[in-house]
Amino acid sequence: MKREPTLEDMWPRVRAEIAAARRRECWRRRTWRAARMAVLLAVLAGIGWLAFRTDTRDSATVLTAALWQTGEVNPLKVMTDDYPLRFGGVLVVARGQSERQQVAGLNALTGTTIWTSQTRFSKCRMARHDGKVFVLGSQDGLEWECLALEAATGRTLWRHREAGRPGAPPSTLAAMSGGVCWTEGNQIVSLDAETGALRWRNNLETKGSVSAPLIQGHTVYAADGRRLRALRLDTGAAHWSLTLPAGAEVAGLGRPILESADDKILVAYRGAGGGGVLCAVDAQKPEVLWTRKVEAPVRLRYHQGRVFLRAQDLSAYDAATGRPLWWVHVGGCGSLQFKDDKVFLVDAAEQARILGLDAATGQLVWTRDALGSCQGLVISETTGFIASNNRMLYALAMGVKK
Repeated sequence: MKREPTLEDMWPRVRAEIAAARRRECWRRRTWRAARMAVLLAVLAGIGWLAFRTDTRDSATVLTAALWQTGEVNPLKVMTDDYPLRFGGVLVVARGQSERQQVAGLNALTGTTIWTSQTRFSKCRMARHDGKVFVLGSQDGLEWECLALEAATGRTLWRHREAGRPGAPPSTLAAMSGGVCWTEGNQIVSLDAETGALRWRNNLETKGSVSAPLIQGHTVYAADGRRLRALRLDTGAAHWSLTLPAGAEVAGLGRPILESADDKILVAYRGAGGGGVLCAVDAQKPEVLWTRKVEAPVRLRYHQGRVFLRAQDLSAYDAATGRPLWWVHVGGCGSLQFKDDKVFLVDAAEQARILGLDAATGQLVWTRDALGSCQGLVISETTGFIASNNRMLYALAMGVKK
């Protein structure tokens, strides 16, 4: 007679079925958790994406870590690599609305106003040298007045104005101990830096756009796309003139850019077809040392034996030979600043941010969110001052001190 199976006989099978049921329940719960986690991550990713997009456009969000910020700081609307002007603990900027702009000195630690000049203008150019601020301003864009201010107090040292002389919009100012210079149409104007008296005015006899002047030692350099000219700083008399490589093809395509590189003068200018030319010229004699075809130039700087050219990308070249060293893709048109062995710039290719690159290799070594700026980045010790396109000036902790 067949014996009824006992619980002891059935236990192995029951235990196996219980284990299988537990495994199925475990997998069901894991699947449910995974699904819920996937939904949660998707929601968080969406929120983060929206927040990131908002950060790069909302100054109150992006720059909450700013040391300080202040408004109504105007761009100079000319290419300059030194804005805001920094004199130790004083930052000098242009502030105000439309025709009521004024030059102001700000405390670099707090952003509070130290002084404000009484002269008002609608446009201006500024340069600094030896504790002085040199301002070239205009109310109507036709007649321009040059004045010198004491950077610490804003006290006016001298003024120079030639009444009834409307001219083409002037270039960026160049200031050295020997004089203050700018180009106006096809002329170079030089004033005495101590008194503001007119020293000389030289007609370059060109129809092209003349570069901002470059002062090196006792010589003033200017280029018009066809030729580079060297003039005596004290008298304006010509030292020499040099035909630039491919110069006849590019005249009239915008102001060339000049930069001093020890014993060389670097010249970058736009070429036919949207490209550009970069060349190095001996500072003492009319001799081209090397030439490179480049993209249309926007910024040109020299630092520690390297040439940095900002166009659609940022490229570095060996100053002695013109040999390409590296390039990185960055957007925007802002100035290049250097601190120790790093080059800093505002990248606006996708989302605006400040980049710190190794000057020797181009490798990214530091970054932080910021607002767009086509000019106005100055680095000092561990602080960066950025004049953004929304007319705000921010002081940011840069973290660049070794």
